[in-house]
Amino acid sequence: MFEPGDIICTYRRKYEGPFRYFLMRLILFFTTEWWRGEKTSTVYHTELVYDKIGDLWFSVTMEPPCCRLQKMPMKRVVVFRLKDKPDGFEGEFRSYVNVRLGQRYDYVKLFMCLLDWVFHTTWFTNRVRNLNRDICSEFTAGVYKDYGIPCSKLDPDSTKPDDIFDYCVENDNIFEKVYEERKHVNYSLPFLWK
Repeated sequence: MFEPGDIICTYRRKYEGPFRYFLMRLILFFTTEWWRGEKTSTVYHTELVYDKIGDLWFSVTMEPPCCRLQKMPMKRVVVFRLKDKPDGFEGEFRSYVNVRLGQRYDYVKLFMCLLDWVFHTTWFTNRVRNLNRDICSEFTAGVYKDYGIPCSKLDPDSTKPDDIFDYCVENDNIFEKVYEERKHVNYSLPFLWK
């Protein structure tokens, strides 16, 4: 059903704990730009399919506190696949991931990206470059950029989850949608940004 390197874009989800919920709402608030009148896909996170172990699919995610493998989320996600994978892609992908497993999440870069997204610039992220830490969209875009295949119009340092989603949708000659589950979710904390 899935293949290593498939891109997972996560839609807005229900309450999953205070920190994760706050981070999701913060990213959505700054990146969806509804306050500028722009349409949004409400994608707040990206990760990559890693492999099937036994009966379960695992993904590799760069989210707090570090890069790690986890059981692949199947709810509120859309999965895109590169149509024409070059020879050796899966091996290179695993090498890229294995080097980064355990890498710490870059909270400073997330804050700088939020400022860039608000002001439509790359000035902030260009001033703070930490080669040893990534955020989720930078990690995802970096895998493909290192292989010479973009999955965003922007440089990985400035890419947000919506950029990856939009690029995959707009470039259906390069990426194909292989899975989508987008049921409406009722929030458990209605008093937080709904």
